[in-house]
Amino acid sequence: MTYFEHTNEHNLDCDCEYCNDVDPSKSISRELERYAEELTVYSVQNLSNDQAEEIHKIVNKISLMRRYFPTKELPKKHQRLIDSL
Repeated sequence: MTYFEHTNEHNLDCDCEYCNDVDPSKSISRELERYAEELTVYSVQNLSNDQAEEIHKIVNKISLMRRYFPTKELPKKHQRLIDSL
């Protein structure tokens, strides 16, 4: 996890990503959002309207799952796993 010095100024009840020592750009939630965006762009550019609509329904379900991961940061080896695909 990442430590942010400025969180010392936040109140003790603060539950923001930074106070949980999570860099929002490295969170599981943000990575799910990136993949959903990538899938949406691909579906619009390469699939029929009906196929793209089905993909969008699935993407929306994935987006709903994001709310359960805001305080979890990806491990450092995540990029290595992606590179090995």
